[in-house]
Amino acid sequence: MAKILIARGQATIYVQKDGYTITQSLGEYVFPADDTGKILSSVTLTSTVRVMCGDEELTAFTIGAVGKPAGFSSVTVNNGTKTLTYVITAGTTTLADHGTIDIPVTISGIVYHLSFVWSKAKAGIPGKDGVDADMLDWVKEWNTGKTLINGNTVITPKLFAGTKNSDGTVSGIAIGSFTLNTKTSSGTIAAEAVNGIYGFRDGYKTFYVDNGGNAQLGYGDQYVRYNATTGKVEFGSGVSLNWVGATYIDKDGVFTGTLSADTIKTISISASQITSGIIAAARIDTAALKASLITAGNIEALTLNVTKGKIGGWTVDADSLYRGTKNNTVGSCTSAAGSITLGSNGIRGYKWRLDASGAGAVAGGNIAWDASGNVTFASTVSALWTAPIGSLTTALGGSGYPKLTKITADGISLGVA
Repeated sequence: MAKILIARGQATIYVQKDGYTITQSLGEYVFPADDTGKILSSVTLTSTVRVMCGDEELTAFTIGAVGKPAGFSSVTVNNGTKTLTYVITAGTTTLADHGTIDIPVTISGIVYHLSFVWSKAKAGIPGKDGVDADMLDWVKEWNTGKTLINGNTVITPKLFAGTKNSDGTVSGIAIGSFTLNTKTSSGTIAAEAVNGIYGFRDGYKTFYVDNGGNAQLGYGDQYVRYNATTGKVEFGSGVSLNWVGATYIDKDGVFTGTLSADTIKTISISASQITSGIIAAARIDTAALKASLITAGNIEALTLNVTKGKIGGWTVDADSLYRGTKNNTVGSCTSAAGSITLGSNGIRGYKWRLDASGAGAVAGGNIAWDASGNVTFASTVSALWTAPIGSLTTALGGSGYPKLTKITADGISLGVA
């Protein structure tokens, strides 16, 4: 069967810094009450607020003023310990059947909001002796307060399938409205009010769906929760969304194994957004880079400031261009034939030099001159001619007189014509 293209789309990817993850150790509670809604016993609850920025815990935040709803004896905020304490006394009748407390949290001048949600688990209304309650037909069969099981119906105030652990906690599935001993995120044992369907493993609550419409999978910092009060899905700081392949989303951003020209459009990625990683040479069009970057105009426009490297057989350093053994010392020559240095102190080779001051020497230093032009000849220097010097011969009286043939440090040599 032929495929028909229905739609084509594109994705826009944004790179952003780590956001804040704000959590509290206690976000909801179910208060046991009698059939009239009266609280049966005093309850004190403490919730700790934590803020994470990426993988680091942040303490520079403030819990704002929290209102005290009717029925609560007190709601206390402690910014030193980052906790909230809720107190309800026994016999309270003014507490609503369910409600929400808004908790403002200020981070760097921006206010975020958490919520504490409560509800009541009311006991049933006592029936009159000898008089059936006004209830559904399939419920009328169960009027003794006991579990009813027949061919069509199971009615029970609580149901648990699982095992009890040695520390008094449970592992299994709990359904109904009752209290169990469970473990908190810190590992301590506390009473957990079951009011719906709850799962436990080794004492830790692993999932639940309560009668307020809230639901959660996972525990600790690895959870996904639907908050019925805000209508939002919340993720723990340890959660990442993984797809088959290399793409995933977590608190640090969006990552994908392959980005093609068809998947990235109308966006700009700047150098500051690329903080790490390697681009393989196979992914770079080197021919296109050479054609656009390595041009005569670009090269001629460059100012070279090279302090090391080689050009042919010549070496470049901070003050010289040289071949063979470098010597950039004033008044000296290189140490070997073929070694030449063009440096900041002049030009010099083997047995000759031209210093930057104007001084120099040739013939291994036997003929030298200073910057003023004063020439010095070593004792080994002589002026040798292969033929007599004509002008001097004439000056001496003609060809019949001795000819000047040699000038040395010892004197002038004359020959006979």
